[in-house]
Amino acid sequence: MYLLLLFLVGAVFGLAILGTIFNNKLTKELKNNLPPELQNMGGGRIGFGEELDNLPSDIRTIIIHSFVSSFNLSFIVVIAMGALTLISALFMENIKPKHRFDEKDVIVVSLGE
Repeated sequence: MYLLLLFLVGAVFGLAILGTIFNNKLTKELKNNLPPELQNMGGGRIGFGEELDNLPSDIRTIIIHSFVSSFNLSFIVVIAMGALTLISALFMENIKPKHRFDEKDVIVVSLGE
């Protein structure tokens, strides 16, 4: 039960960190590469719908390259975090619990009927 909770908390934090990295990189790439008149296209958002299909091919290429570059950085960060986790796990000791819990150690609580 607690292991699942820790897994989900780790996934939420990882998603938040990688989402922030992706968003910051994408914003920077688009500001540096798009012409000034297109930087606020769509109210600051860029979708994959008709907006992207109706753009000229050179602008579409810039936007797709920016997305790919942002995903690339996100994957590099994931690989680095995984490597750091693997390296730190190699130095952990295998410790057995001193006390083994039996059925007599469990307290059953009734929440009412």
